[in-house]
Amino acid sequence: MVPSARGRRFVDQHDSIAHLTCRRLPPFFEHKHRLVYSYIEKVATIDEIKHPPRREVLRFMDIPYGVEIHHDGDLPARSGMGTSSAFTVACCRLSMR
Repeated sequence: MVPSARGRRFVDQHDSIAHLTCRRLPPFFEHKHRLVYSYIEKVATIDEIKHPPRREVLRFMDIPYGVEIHHDGDLPARSGMGTSSAFTVACCRLSMR
């Protein structure tokens, strides 16, 4: 509990990690991009990616070649605890390297 001017508020923090593995995908596959999370998406173009945050992150990264990204998170999918946000932040940090 943290005291404030108007009473007390509870502060909750959880330590969760998003593990990403990213590699350049060789050109001999039928698909250009492969995304592995709670689903596996194999697509020829970024526009075909069904998950909006993943699609937009790849658009933002503007990678001219195919990639394979595996996302393993500590939190379960659809938990409402920010798994898509954790992926987005991790990908943005990855693109800055």
